[in-house]
Amino acid sequence: MLQGDDAMAKQYGIENLPDTFLIDRHGKLAAAYLAGLVDKDDVEANIKAMLSKH
Repeated sequence: MLQGDDAMAKQYGIENLPDTFLIDRHGKLAAAYLAGLVDKDDVEANIKAMLSKH
């Protein structure tokens, strides 16, 4: 979990808050949730998928 700053927002193209992003081990965007609220099951599935790739 990370609270970003202006530089990070620029790097990942963040324009609105609250947004939630999953960033992989290499710093690449793996998933974006732009609606404010996120679905726990969807986030969990994406995290498991990310972990299984490495």
